[in-house]
Amino acid sequence: MKTLILLLAVVLIPLVAILAYQADVQSGLQNDLEAMRQQVSASQFAIQQQQLLAAQQQHERLAQLSAFEDELASQELLVRSRLSQQDKDLHGVSRSAKKLQRQTLELSDQIVTVDRKASDFSDVVQGVLPSVVEITTSIPVEWNFDFSSLDSLESGLTSKGLMLMGDISPMSIVLPIGGSGAVINKHGVVLTNKHVADPRELICDDPLYSVFFTCVGAPTIEIVTGDGIRSSAEVIELNDDYDLALLETSLVGSFVSLGSSDALAVGDEVLALGNPQYLEFTATQGIVSALDRDLDDGFGRFWLQFDAAVNGGNSGGPLVNKNGELVGVVTQKFADAEGLNFAIPVDAVKDEFGLR
Repeated sequence: MKTLILLLAVVLIPLVAILAYQADVQSGLQNDLEAMRQQVSASQFAIQQQQLLAAQQQHERLAQLSAFEDELASQELLVRSRLSQQDKDLHGVSRSAKKLQRQTLELSDQIVTVDRKASDFSDVVQGVLPSVVEITTSIPVEWNFDFSSLDSLESGLTSKGLMLMGDISPMSIVLPIGGSGAVINKHGVVLTNKHVADPRELICDDPLYSVFFTCVGAPTIEIVTGDGIRSSAEVIELNDDYDLALLETSLVGSFVSLGSSDALAVGDEVLALGNPQYLEFTATQGIVSALDRDLDDGFGRFWLQFDAAVNGGNSGGPLVNKNGELVGVVTQKFADAEGLNFAIPVDAVKDEFGLR
């Protein structure tokens, strides 16, 4: 029995040792396997993390690339827009250059015209003359005198800026008084002096003339323009304050524009146009001698003084500047002096009649 037990011990002890060793080896292998599995898992996780990071980086690069492409496209559109605008600007500059060239040529022509007009008034006269009118106001009269004293009548009228139109005789039934004026608008309105349009107050009520005639009726008015057109006229308005009159005629067409007397300066060149001493449509040239001249006649500093020659028959005629604009109405002169002539400033005319 002891032998059997000993034999069993001899056999079992190594077997147990072998089994224990196998168990240890197997446990070690399992531990190693588990460690390897953990290492593999960690490596796979790291790889996954690296792959995820790489994917994120690639996504970011793609996003950056897309943004760059969008910016590039935007810049391209901006450049194209600027190029298109530059083309338009260049086209506009080209058109402006051509327009400027045309304007330069036109200005050159205008300068030549102005230079020519500055040297003479021929163009101004030709432009204004069709609008200048000869006015004949015929007053019905009865004669009271010996016709041998007719010269005294004529000289008396001349002293008042008027003239006797045509011949008269004991058989004449009217006294024809002459003066000047100008058509001032497209409707044929004529501007003149009141003492030209209706001279009755000036001469019919003057005892100096009662020895010659007695006025017996209302006057009639006939007008002839510088280009020969005739018309009768009717009084629209008489202005006693400034000795002015507006007449209605059928002279629709040419007219002289109203300028500004306030724009005048002493020394400016002017033209007086009218019908002095039976010399129809005469133009005389001079300068503005003074502005706002006081003649001690109650008007104060008012009169426009000029030195262009005027005589009986010029009353009511236009005084024009170098642009052919009416700047005054010729009204009076100093009878015993030369070159001391006076016109009503056109700005006063416009204010009185509401003209523009």
